[in-house]
Amino acid sequence: MIALKTCSVLILNCDIDCIDMCINIVSAQTANITGSVKDEQKQPLVYANVILYDNETKKPLFAVTTNEEGIYTFTEVDFGNYYLDATLLGFKTKSSEPFELTSSETRSFDFTLEEDQPAKFPFAFQG
Repeated sequence: MIALKTCSVLILNCDIDCIDMCINIVSAQTANITGSVKDEQKQPLVYANVILYDNETKKPLFAVTTNEEGIYTFTEVDFGNYYLDATLLGFKTKSSEPFELTSSETRSFDFTLEEDQPAKFPFAFQG
């Protein structure tokens, strides 16, 4: 927010070149995260969930779903410390190591999920 307020002040007092510079400064404070989610046979997992967490608070911030090729993308993520979880029903959840975004870049994190054994119920369902 501070950058935006500073930028608006600059816009009032500057010409077009200053506006372009201000826009570049504001847009340079985000990064992209992309990657893939596959099974142990290297097959893409469609509709897997990838969740971005704040590493300090451990709270989820954003979630995306993989496409038909098992690819996911987070765009315009603010600089900070994060980690990712990749999940899909029937597979064990996998987490990335914590990482820091500090420059306008695209970081890549690929996940390989293991199949999960179904839970055994101590009772039988009756229809």
